[in-house]
Order: sequence, then structure tokens, then C-alpha cells
Amino acid sequence: MEREEPRKQRVQGAVRLGASLDVLGWFDLYGHVSTGATYTSRWSTLYDLEGGDPSEFPLYFRRLWVERRWGVTRVQLGAIPPIKGIASSTGIDADGWIDGARLEFDEGGTSVEFVAGALRELDRPNVFNRDRSPNYYELELTQQISRALLVEASFEKLDDGDFLRGEVRVDLDTWLPVRVGAEGIYDPRRETGIGGVTLASDALAALGDAWRDRLNLRIWYAYIAPDVGLRGAVADDFVQFGHALSLFAKGRLTDTGALGWFARGVWSKTPRITAGLSLSVRR
Repeated sequence: MEREEPRKQRVQGAVRLGASLDVLGWFDLYGHVSTGATYTSRWSTLYDLEGGDPSEFPLYFRRLWVERRWGVTRVQLGAIPPIKGIASSTGIDADGWIDGARLEFDEGGTSVEFVAGALRELDRPNVFNRDRSPNYYELELTQQISRALLVEASFEKLDDGDFLRGEVRVDLDTWLPVRVGAEGIYDPRRETGIGGVTLASDALAALGDAWRDRLNLRIWYAYIAPDVGLRGAVADDFVQFGHALSLFAKGRLTDTGALGWFARGVWSKTPRITAGLSLSVRR
């Protein structure tokens, strides 16, 4: 399940295109096209600085779904996003997909979600070329207890694994906005799981609105047990099983946020550092 060991020096690129269409007021149609040949990454190698050979840069139709809302109820059907909100270190990677359906009820700070579908063939990002045999089921409860405290609890079934998942997020009311999160997944039958702790902050926000989103920091530690199987391989930003400490920083370079920068360091069995620029065009 592990990815190929990263090259020491390479130039990578990523393109992500999204579109939506209101179909006669009945439902919305969404599509998502991006680079990246694996479930947990939208990055493709442009040039290998060691081998000197340029690489292909294909685009894949990763997700395509219809969505309908009735008051507090939302239904998604098709190749849907794997998560409904913010990605977490034990959550399923936001770049991935689930070929199936989501039913969600969201009312007064309480959300109940049920997902069923196929989560397989991690190296087939094309929505039209995947096995859609159901192997994934999730029931999740999210409760916003207060403005600063959110808790989640869920049951997931993936292949032959049964997983209990819990997460707590706390927004600390200090001069510097800080979010702290702790989460874990446990398979009681195999006595294995995933754990993570996250610290995130908009580090310059206290200086005024002009400095918001200029330096967003996220530090997290995660442990993915080697025997957790497929559930570990689809965890957010998965690289390798075992221990990993990550630091991610990003910020906007322009007032509109169209041009930005990012950098990430990962310290695990195979340490790596990435850095680059991002361009966002919205219509």
C-alpha cells in the first residue's frame, strides 16, 4: 500500500478544475478534474532533476456527482467527495473519491451523515474506469457543542475492517487564533488503528485584516499502524505507514489570494521537503 519512495529532486505540478451546473432547478451537477495518478495525491512529476527525463502530465476525471438539498437534508450521488468538510489526519484524503452516495442531515450544530459506496482501486483516478462494487460504509455524528468545541464520532466499515473513529477540535480564544485537534481510529477486532494530533493557526491574523491568510501554519503528528491496511492507505496525505511529523505552511501573496505560496516538511522513514507557488482562478 505504500507509495514509491520519493525521488530526491524533482519538479512537480498540479492542476485542479472544478465546475457546477444547476439542472433546471432540480439538482446540481458537479465535476472535478485534476492531475495526480493516485488516490491521495493530485501532484504529477514534470521533470526528474536526477534522471533528466520529462514526464507525462495527464488530467483525470476524478469525481462526478449530482447533489440535491431539501432544507436540512443533502443528498449526493455518483463519484462523490470523500469528506464533507475539513480534512483531518485520520480522515479520508480530500483528493480522493467514493463511488456511491451520501445522505446528510444538518440542523442546529448537529450533523448526521451516512455514506455507502466503493473505495478501491487507488491507482485508477478516472471515474469512468473503476470497480464500483460497494466495500465502504460510514455513519458519522458531528456535534458543535460550543463556538469553540466540536466533537465527531463515527463507525466505518472498509473491506473486512470495522473502525471506530473519534475526533475533538478546540478553538482557543487567545490573541493568536489556534485550533487544536486530537483524533483516533481503532479496529477492535484486529487491535490496530491510526492516531493523530494537530495544531493549526493563522499566525499573522492578530496584526489585522491585511495580514489574514498570509501565514497559515499546520503542525501534526500521525501514526498509521502497518496492519491497518487499506484504511491507512487512504488517510489524509498518506505517504508511508508508521510515525510521521509534518509541518505545512501556506499564505497568499496578493490581496485577492489568487497567487500564493506553500511549503511542507515531512519527517518519517523517508523525510522530504516540498515548496512552491499556487495560482487560483475563480469565475
